[in-house]
Amino acid sequence: MVNMMTNFIPIGKIVAAHGIKGEIVIHPYNPDGDESLFTQAVNKQAEPCHIKIRGHKKQQIIAAMKHIITRNDAEALRGQELFVPREMLPEVEEEEFYHADLVGLKALNANRDELGQVVGVYNYGAGDIIEIRDKNGKEEMFPFTKETVPEIDIKGGYVVVVPPEMHSERE
Repeated sequence: MVNMMTNFIPIGKIVAAHGIKGEIVIHPYNPDGDESLFTQAVNKQAEPCHIKIRGHKKQQIIAAMKHIITRNDAEALRGQELFVPREMLPEVEEEEFYHADLVGLKALNANRDELGQVVGVYNYGAGDIIEIRDKNGKEEMFPFTKETVPEIDIKGGYVVVVPPEMHSERE
């Protein structure tokens, strides 16, 4: 089965309901990005979301969606990611990438032995974190820094991960 979302990039997530009239709170993955992209966002099934921006709350967006008219409707959307077609976003420069481009890449250690696969890149407020799942299904998170992830080769299909406890051994 072909994944129809491969040409879409996640730009944010619905994190809460706002008020009693079905408005939502969106956490944009790039708070400095073009928020008008949300008006053209689609859901995971590539269906249009019909978002109208109503305002802001800290670095989040308050919005309304077509057919979402009650707080319960809005609450049911919590956790839903919002996507736009890749071509709507700017091209990345050399040594830049979208986090979505890393998901699915092999994770190798400094000796080029396979550690597993990248399953996500997150930011909970204290910096980016990369999550790796090994062949046994165990998941581990690492700081997504140049020291811990010194090499990213999207075309080659891998990232090199040096766990923090190994940093002093490399120097």
